[in-house]
Amino acid sequence: MILTVSCALPLYSKGEQRQWLNTFTDYFQIIYEKEDSLYAAHVASFADRAYEQLSSLLRNTSKVPIPIVISGRTAHANGSFAPFPSAITIFATSPSDNFIGQKTPNWLYSVFIHELAHYLHIVSNSGIFGSLSRIFGPDMSTASTPFMGGWWIEGLSTYVESNLSEGGRGDDPFFYATYSAPVEEQSMWSLAQGAYQSHGAPRGRIYSTGYLMVDYLMDTYGTDIFADINESFLRFPF
Repeated sequence: MILTVSCALPLYSKGEQRQWLNTFTDYFQIIYEKEDSLYAAHVASFADRAYEQLSSLLRNTSKVPIPIVISGRTAHANGSFAPFPSAITIFATSPSDNFIGQKTPNWLYSVFIHELAHYLHIVSNSGIFGSLSRIFGPDMSTASTPFMGGWWIEGLSTYVESNLSEGGRGDDPFFYATYSAPVEEQSMWSLAQGAYQSHGAPRGRIYSTGYLMVDYLMDTYGTDIFADINESFLRFPF
């Protein structure tokens, strides 16, 4: 079911009001301006299907509609997940490069599924902070994030954008070069170094490390392995 309502929020910097629309699906609240209605309708057409697939993979079901903010006021197509309050933001604009499948017809789906994987991974009802979230609200579960390595945070999202959608980083030859070149040069970084970003090449080391590790785990032990390890970690993340 899809339901659309509207509300107005002030834009203080210009003394005007921006008109926000809200579309509700079974699992999401999609928030957008009128100019981004086509993007919102497209996201609504696949959001619930993606949720059912990923929530099963991560064994995590949301008790409240997941907020998705769609913003077209940007020069780059991208997305983000942010806690406190937990929400997904999609910066929707015409694709201009090879980032997350943006040369394919499904670039918006690739961005969306990447950020949804973050949400379902981090806003978890498992472990110590998951138990506390039943008292203090769902955002409490995101307190486990500082104890995760960067490659573990980005690994699943990079994996699903590559294996559950078209044109993710795993399909990009330039992304492949970020880890194949160090292997050839026998200068590969360690797993510990893959836990944080680097000022040197490749700058997105957490994505490369995460993709390699999660893809290997899934391929070797089956797709349940990520949830198994994650639940074990969340029981005592310190």
